[in-house]
Amino acid sequence: FFLYLFSSYGCYLFFRFGLKLSFAPSVLGGFAYILANSTFLSVLGNEFSGHVVPLTFLPWVMLCISQAYAKDCLGWIFLAGLIAGLTQYVLASHPEVVALFVGFSFVYICWMAIGKLLIQGFQWTNIKRFALEIVAFPVAVFVGMAYFLVPLFEAIALMEHALLDSSSTMGFW
Repeated sequence: FFLYLFSSYGCYLFFRFGLKLSFAPSVLGGFAYILANSTFLSVLGNEFSGHVVPLTFLPWVMLCISQAYAKDCLGWIFLAGLIAGLTQYVLASHPEVVALFVGFSFVYICWMAIGKLLIQGFQWTNIKRFALEIVAFPVAVFVGMAYFLVPLFEAIALMEHALLDSSSTMGFW
């Protein structure tokens, strides 16, 4: 139940400070994020509980991305990537849903970065900043998911998923 309140409060903050809406639409959006979200409602019956976690962190990632472009600070994008990487550790969420969530967040960052680049112009410093904004989010996601991804890549590289294991591990497992 805490994740529902957590996501509702994040949605309220995103509407209030990310989209700069007034108090009433922000509160309504926070309530509607729980009550109108069919995935949340299906989880109330303990159905698809691994699919709900990225939806709980979505408003927080969107808030960090909008704050990054409102305050012109790259640290907010990195924080959004770390929060997006955190979804893999909470309630062992489904990897495909996490991939869709991270992909959607990356598309949102690309949209915001392209809009900012078109407004500011194609000077060399703006292009470098654009490239940094595009690269910072995936790097932060992979840093945040390192505890999950390093053993996975090691198992794939050493073929530990095979029927006959003939290799030794590097010590991660």
